[in-house]
Amino acid sequence: EYVACMVFSLAIGWMNMLYYTRGFQQMGIYAVMIEK
Repeated sequence: EYVACMVFSLAIGWMNMLYYTRGFQQMGIYAVMIEK
């Protein structure tokens, strides 16, 4: 069960990273301003 939980959180983190990098490429510096 611990491994399954780890894999699940890892997948969510990977998706978030992909989404963030895609948005950063599209909006550029504007995305950084939104984060802060």
